[in-house]
Amino acid sequence: MESSASLTGVPIEMLELIAQHTGNDMKKLRLVSRQIADGISKVYKQTFFADVKVFVATKWSMQTAIKIMDSANLGPAVRRLVLVDDGFLDRNARRRGSRRCSEELAQCAMRLKGEDLSLLTELFRKFERPGISSTIHLKAYVEDEDGPARGFDNLKLQPNDVTFIMVMRAIVLSGASFDSFTMDKTVNAGDDHGRDNFAGIRVGACEQDPYQTIVCIAAFHRFKTLDLILQAGEDWTEIVGEDLISILPHSKIRSLKIRPELDTSESTDDCDGQLLEELFKFDFPAMESFTLRKVVIDWEPLVSFLARQEKLRYLDFSSMSVSRVPVEIAWSEDPTETLEDYEVCEQLQNSLGLAEFEWVDCVFDNRVAPRW
Repeated sequence: MESSASLTGVPIEMLELIAQHTGNDMKKLRLVSRQIADGISKVYKQTFFADVKVFVATKWSMQTAIKIMDSANLGPAVRRLVLVDDGFLDRNARRRGSRRCSEELAQCAMRLKGEDLSLLTELFRKFERPGISSTIHLKAYVEDEDGPARGFDNLKLQPNDVTFIMVMRAIVLSGASFDSFTMDKTVNAGDDHGRDNFAGIRVGACEQDPYQTIVCIAAFHRFKTLDLILQAGEDWTEIVGEDLISILPHSKIRSLKIRPELDTSESTDDCDGQLLEELFKFDFPAMESFTLRKVVIDWEPLVSFLARQEKLRYLDFSSMSVSRVPVEIAWSEDPTETLEDYEVCEQLQNSLGLAEFEWVDCVFDNRVAPRW
């Protein structure tokens, strides 16, 4: 099938059919051709520019995103900025070749000069457009898909935390407001148990610096809806981040996932009970989806919290241990035995009116759970 020499690139056979239906009227033919070109252009922009991926540790990537936003043709097509932290996680040059070392030096120089913060701030200002949908999404760095390995985290303050706070600062400094803020929910036990990737807001770490907490909350208030992942420390965490939990804009949270800071098979890596206790004090009037991972808890406070969330439709439990399940829900003659998870979860789903409820590796029993 040959192509026409016109700017539309429409196959000759298609143009012949169009000519037949327009009575070989060249004026009508040109009009139809323009309509086809407009349609192709619209599909192209929606396909390739609705989402713009931005590597926040690479200068040219942020500059390219700004140019796209400046384009009168492409800028309005952008609906979502996908931010990926491609910064190196360690400073051990022996692990890398000369090219990667030069990239690391460029990243360090950019950060020291504050250029990354300035570029992100400018990008967010340009991304705010009245009447056009806008989402900022934090995506986990996936090796090979997004680039080579980033090294290993050996710093007390995780590089991912530094980048997250920088993004929050840029949002605040831009003065812009957006529709949605979302986070990547795909990271769990992989990627070194979440330590070498951005797998949620480390609530305890954020709490150690009041400035970080203030910046984070101020940025969240720039959005209409929030899809958040919180790393709820681990058992016996000294600083659990109760203050951050209490001042979150609860009414904006549409989706919430709670996971431990270290996602391993160790029992000590369960989510911190104090933080969950604080979280369960609040109502989330807009929350439609709730995920709990690696939690040890009693039935009553868990179900009481879930029942208060009026818009909750999707629930996800993973590696949960729920004790003191009422005998009216499920009962075992041997109090040391676990209950049928299907029986318990089916009743819970029906009582809460959930559209969807997924559970994996969950244990339910009638016993008294260990005190937090």
